[in-house]
Amino acid sequence: MKPTDFKLSPADTALLSKALQTAKTKSFHRRIQIVYLRSLGKRVHEVSELTNCSTKTVSTLTKLYLEKGMEGLTTETRGGRGAAYRSLEAEKAFLSSFLDSAQEGHELTVKAMYDAYLKEIGRPMTIQGFYSLLRRHGWTKHSPRPEHPNHPDARILDASKKLIPK
Repeated sequence: MKPTDFKLSPADTALLSKALQTAKTKSFHRRIQIVYLRSLGKRVHEVSELTNCSTKTVSTLTKLYLEKGMEGLTTETRGGRGAAYRSLEAEKAFLSSFLDSAQEGHELTVKAMYDAYLKEIGRPMTIQGFYSLLRRHGWTKHSPRPEHPNHPDARILDASKKLIPK
């Protein structure tokens, strides 16, 4: 298909016209408008000048409409957790198993949790990334104190024991 051979049926043009009036967002309206102008017989560079976008965008959106239809133009593709190892629900389920063992009185260490997570996902991950996972789910690091901050040192304790009569 040559770039100028873009032809749609009158039914498709009518569908685009109606969708143009009912578009939910500005970006969807713009995408539909670009394909609608192409369906009216305008060339890529003409649509590009009319809509103030690049010719690459016009070609990409036209191809997207031919492949996926109206759904391709009105689906938001930005954002999300595309690089995530697991979904938020799966992360939460993983952490809940450790929460149960902690409530039973077992001591948790980040290293043990990290090793278990690496085994579960089956690929490498940095420890900083694992700390981000913990922070994302509201987990904070709490470690027990070895002793009370006002606890006297051993020398003072021994001296006071010697002063107490038996």
